[in-house]
Parts: sequence; structure tokens; C-alpha cells
Amino acid sequence: MRQTIILFITLFLTLPTVAQEDATAADSTVDVLAYFNKGETYNYSVSDVQWKINGTDTVAVASTITKATLSVVDSTKKGYLMEWRYTDFQVDDSVKSPRQQLSQEIFAKMKERLVGQTIRFQITPEGEIKKWENMKEVGKMARDIFQFTMEKTHLSDSLKSVGFDISGLLRAVDNKSLAETYTAPIEMLFGYHGKSYKLGDITEHIPASDDSPAADLNMSVYWLEPEKGLFCIDVERIVTIDKSDVKQFMGALFSTLGKGEECQSDKFKDMMGELGDMKVIFFSRAEMFDDGWPSMVIDQTKEVFEGGGKVKQTRVCMTQ
Repeated sequence: MRQTIILFITLFLTLPTVAQEDATAADSTVDVLAYFNKGETYNYSVSDVQWKINGTDTVAVASTITKATLSVVDSTKKGYLMEWRYTDFQVDDSVKSPRQQLSQEIFAKMKERLVGQTIRFQITPEGEIKKWENMKEVGKMARDIFQFTMEKTHLSDSLKSVGFDISGLLRAVDNKSLAETYTAPIEMLFGYHGKSYKLGDITEHIPASDDSPAADLNMSVYWLEPEKGLFCIDVERIVTIDKSDVKQFMGALFSTLGKGEECQSDKFKDMMGELGDMKVIFFSRAEMFDDGWPSMVIDQTKEVFEGGGKVKQTRVCMTQ
């Protein structure tokens, strides 16, 4: 079951490559290429929001805003040297969930470590990321924040109480993986570069197979503001996970938690019999200028099951 979900996430993230078109059809395609100049600088705002779905109600449970400056440090025939510098970190005070109000001390520490941190990277002449320059430094920052968060939320104490080796856990989580949290917005901005996309709409149904659940694909490429050279790429992939797979996953989960005997009870079987299909909806949007500068990108995952669910969205938006 986990392999099935991972497979579809992988397919979704690589979709721009699948949608690549022959650039010779200039009148029917848009190109995402980097026509940058040394010294160009733009400000971006990164919004991370999570919602909980309960019936017809959707309530925000966590919301943060990070600000950064993206600059072209150098331009050569081999590509561009870019710099992403974090300038601010804010918490949305309007969200009153326990998670959001967990610890202001944690958010203050994150802001202290994050603001001023610079990520340097190289992109090809087309705009594809080819090398991160200072991942050791970024990884150290990410580990400091991760370790501090574990200590202040008392998560380490909870894990110790059930027999987890915290020191071993910290060693197992490598700095590179932790740093990817902070490089993710950059990867979103440049994830469409180096390709051409055919204008128009694509709708496709992908039947279920032994290795993957059924899915419906909707993709639309269109000019948003032609006079400004601004076009948009929308991609939606709706994955339907059959109720039989859901039941299998739930049974495995209960067994992992040491509650295998409960799976044999009539109450558990009745509950499993009432379960329906699960839907996971992946959505991405990229609003790009024809010189390759991203205006806005969105990456969203929505999980819906039995009248409830959750939504996680990251939005990176040019503010200048």
C-alpha cells in the first residue's frame, strides 16, 4: 500500500517531464527557459498552510509565512549562480489550534536561525537546478532547528518512554534530508524549467493495475496575462485508493501497533465493512513569465476519507 502511494507521488512530481512537447511547435507551446541577467533580484513569500477537513468544515491548523530574496549572483555560458536568502519568518496568529500555539519559543528559535541563512545553487542556462553549493551549512542549520524542536515539544521524552533510542534517531536523520525542507521552495520555483508545454487541456483516466490505483489526470496550459508575458500550468491528479486496499492498510497498521487481536473482533470487522474508497488529490500550479521568472507556484495535497481529511499547501509567490 505504501509503495502504491509513493509510486503515484513520484509520477506526479515527474509529470512536467511526461508533458514535455516538441519546442518546434512554437505557436502551440510555451517554453520555460531562464533569460536572467546578473544582478536581478526578486522577493518571494513562502506560505505553508495545513487544514483539517471535517464534513463540510475546513479549519486551518497550522500556518507560517517565510520570506526570501532570490538573486542572480553571476551569469555565464554554463548557466547562472543563484542565491536564495531568507529574510523573515512569521506565524499566522489568526490560527488558534493547539498545534499553532504549541510554543512561541520554538518559532522564535526558528526565526533566529533561519533569517539571514543563504542557499547558493547553480542552474543550467535553461533554468534547471544542477548543483547546491553550501548544503553542509544549510544542513547544520536544519539540524539545530530539528533538535531544538524535539526538545521543546518533549517529543524526545515521549519516544524514550516507549523505548526509542533518541540519540540513535538523531544520528539516523541525516543533515541532507533535513536541509531538503528549506530547499523545497526553490525546487518548486525551478521545477518546470528547461521544458516546453503544449497549450490547451489534457484529460486522461488511468485504470487501476496490480501496482497502482486508478487515477484521473487534468492538465491545462494557458496564457494568463499575455500582455505581461504571463502563462499558467495547472496539473491535477486524482488518485482513488480502493476500499480493499484501505482495509488492508488499516489491518497492517493495527498489527504494527500490537493490536492484531482486535482485528479479529466483530466490531473491527463491522467498521472495516463500512469503509469506502480514499481519494488523494495532488494539485500544482505554476504561473511563469516568459523570461523564466516564476510569479507563483503552488504544491498541494488533499486527502479525503470517510467525510474527513486534510490539506497541505505550499505557495511561493513573487512579491516584487
